[in-house]
Amino acid sequence: TRLAKSVSEQFKGRLDIFNEYGPTEAVVGCMIYHFDAERDKREFVPIGTPALNTDIYVADASRNLVPIGVIGEIYISGPGVARGYWNRPDLTEEKFVENPYVPGAKMYKSGDLAKRLKDGNLVYIGRVDEQVKIRGHRIELGEIEAAMHNAEAVQKAAVTVKEEEDGLKQLCAYYVSDKPIAAAQLREHLSSQLPDYMVPSYFVRLEHMPLTSNGKINRKALPAPEASLQQTAEYVPPGNETESKLTDLWKEVLGISHAGIKHNFFDLGGNSIRAAALAARIHKELDVNLSLKDIFKFPTIEQLADKALHMDKNRYVPIPAAKEMPYYPVSSAQRRMYLLSHTEGGELTYNMTGAMNVEGTIDPERLNAAFRKLIARHEALRTSFDLYEGEPAQRIHQNVDFTIERIQASEEEAEDRVLDFIKAFDLAKPPLMRAGLIEIEPARHLLVVDMHHII
Repeated sequence: TRLAKSVSEQFKGRLDIFNEYGPTEAVVGCMIYHFDAERDKREFVPIGTPALNTDIYVADASRNLVPIGVIGEIYISGPGVARGYWNRPDLTEEKFVENPYVPGAKMYKSGDLAKRLKDGNLVYIGRVDEQVKIRGHRIELGEIEAAMHNAEAVQKAAVTVKEEEDGLKQLCAYYVSDKPIAAAQLREHLSSQLPDYMVPSYFVRLEHMPLTSNGKINRKALPAPEASLQQTAEYVPPGNETESKLTDLWKEVLGISHAGIKHNFFDLGGNSIRAAALAARIHKELDVNLSLKDIFKFPTIEQLADKALHMDKNRYVPIPAAKEMPYYPVSSAQRRMYLLSHTEGGELTYNMTGAMNVEGTIDPERLNAAFRKLIARHEALRTSFDLYEGEPAQRIHQNVDFTIERIQASEEEAEDRVLDFIKAFDLAKPPLMRAGLIEIEPARHLLVVDMHHII
């Protein structure tokens, strides 16, 4: 929008400005939008409406059309769509698919994400391969970049995903600005426009955005975020023993090599999960029971140390492991579930079932191995329930048998197969969890997991 308005002002309305969209595979310029500086007050420029003889669909992964305002992938159909790629039948089959809305016609699967506005215009969001999943949320990086471009000082922006050593995925934002803007300001700006899980953990200011030979952002050349941590605040070393201990804990929890007492925990890659871990470590090492709210309220080492020094000591007492026994007592809730599960009509009352779509090729052996590792790790998954000396009791087994059930079904049969999978558990036979893999297509499955609430 800034560029379009700038060009419009320079030519003082003597120039018509069009935003044109279209990949080579479907004639460049299959969607078009006429920009009007007087009329357009939006913070973005749409890519417009379909050109003549072109049909544009915005659909989900199953190629069902999505409603207005919902992000989907752009599919292009019409006489301008190519017949395929020269000598690449595999890629042709993947990208040029049957058009379910026009029998016998093909449509091009663009890989671009967009959403339709109420006025019929489309807004470009980003690429499908820039769509990531972080802590259970599916995120379009293009949406975050668009929100960053809305910040007055930001000229260019790019967002990537950084995987930490502990496996946590973090969003990292890079930006070029014409004047200094603190990470805290950018975070505040994004927090007002996006949900918390879409606000990056790292913010890196660059002099220039690295570009590829054809002028696009070279994401592979973006620097590692820790190299720019000094930009988030002035480095000040710890000044007392409490600050020193907190500094060591920060480095350990965040997986970084240095941190000053004025750095913000959330500027260095902190999030709610790591904040909880930090609070637990502080209790263990300093005998101070800080809450998760305290980490958010006092996000620097300097502030946390001051808070800790003014709190009463609360000795950390670890919970000792119970000694090995043939049977263990049950809780009152487990006793109730055990008894009700044995009454007529109560067999399925405490089944907890979940199913998820799995797109792509699955290696059944690795999936089996993953479940077996879970069972080996968690005693609850190796626990059975039976009567011991006349009372319900639980027994932990060293080893249990487990295999994922393999099922084949059509799209129409899938729901019935899920319902068939839910059966009563024999509480005396662990694991009190079962998994089923329903194959709908070779690269599309439903993974169903059923477990008893008692564990």
